[in-house]
Amino acid sequence: MSTYNPTSNSRQLNRAKGYYYEQIIVEYLQDNGYIILDTNWYCQQGEIDIIAQKDGIKVFVEVKSRKSNRYGTGLDAINYTKQKRISNASLAYLIENNSLNSNIRYDAIQVDSNNEIFHVQDAFYSTVRY
Repeated sequence: MSTYNPTSNSRQLNRAKGYYYEQIIVEYLQDNGYIILDTNWYCQQGEIDIIAQKDGIKVFVEVKSRKSNRYGTGLDAINYTKQKRISNASLAYLIENNSLNSNIRYDAIQVDSNNEIFHVQDAFYSTVRY
């Protein structure tokens, strides 16, 4: 006997939408001269949507999508707690890849329901000091 679990379906739908928008952003970044190093990179500290490189700078990208700005923009969702998770995860990535001396940047990219892209370079600075 199967049980309907709306949370599970909602979670799967959100993952599928997230993957769709991340693919749009990957193409956008490549079209703008970025080399994609990794996507959906996970570690104990958190997840990084896209890790790219351009002009010798490693760029950690957080992708957000919104149907509307009724509850704020996708970029508004990147609060201090989210920044801290991304910072900690990026440090883990740099350690794992022997890249602690890399120049890094944190970008945020929002995609709206019309697939319009809003890219903020240097959206925030690391909360981690190393």
